[in-house]
Amino acid sequence: MTFKVKVRALVEYDAAGAFALERHGEQDHGCLKIGDHLRDVVNNVRKHYDPHVNIRSPEEVLAAAWLHDTIEDTDTSLDEIASRFGDSVGEVVSLLTDKKGRNRMERHLRTYHMIRRDSDATLIKLCDRRHNHERSIKHGEHWMTMYRDEFVYFKFALWTPSKFESLWSELDDQYEEMKRKLSW
Repeated sequence: MTFKVKVRALVEYDAAGAFALERHGEQDHGCLKIGDHLRDVVNNVRKHYDPHVNIRSPEEVLAAAWLHDTIEDTDTSLDEIASRFGDSVGEVVSLLTDKKGRNRMERHLRTYHMIRRDSDATLIKLCDRRHNHERSIKHGEHWMTMYRDEFVYFKFALWTPSKFESLWSELDDQYEEMKRKLSW
């Protein structure tokens, strides 16, 4: 029985990747394609997943990582995600979807306090931001200024002691690099 559940979870993980890539199509993500972004987020979620911190199975968290931008950036509904990939994956994707607000900061703050309550959503959000930082630094994108300026409230909203320490260390290093590059 356990083997069947594991195989089904792996199939759902693969299906989530295929679904996300199909729904996003050829969208851009900064200077890259959305598929590059999603793959990087998924690979970093895999790298930083911690069974002592994360709640859901690795396969559910990886499926949610593939799908994390799907509601915001496509015409896919939360109901469709939940019906295809399960309520647990749908819950994480819902947490990661920006809430309504008058501006970017208000949308993020309304979203981040909900993400912080769920270690799986937190991990995905940190990996998402990690890739955004990395892409902006590597390619000199104008988004770098925005990410540098947001980092303090991003960390204040999402940092929890003893959780994802190596990932936070990477984000801190990226923040310092953004500050250096932008002070030239």
